[in-house]
Amino acid sequence: KGGRTMLYCSDCNKVIDEEDLDYETEIYEFWGAPYSERYPVCPYCKSDYLTDEIPPECSCCGEYCDGRYISTEDGAYYCINCYTIVEK
Repeated sequence: KGGRTMLYCSDCNKVIDEEDLDYETEIYEFWGAPYSERYPVCPYCKSDYLTDEIPPECSCCGEYCDGRYISTEDGAYYCINCYTIVEK
């Protein structure tokens, strides 16, 4: 990767290179003086729910395992859509 930071959007479940982020600017007023805040957003869905903790990819469907998932002793991961727990 060469020092590049990858981020995960928890709204649209995409991994984004930090260089590809979009930015939003909000303008406020603080004691009569204009104040603005610029923050990164996902280039796909414009969400600001970004994290550097990238979840594992499902060994079955290839999607990212957000929420509940199973990890097996052989290093495989399965998302909630690709496994069923059967109790008898």
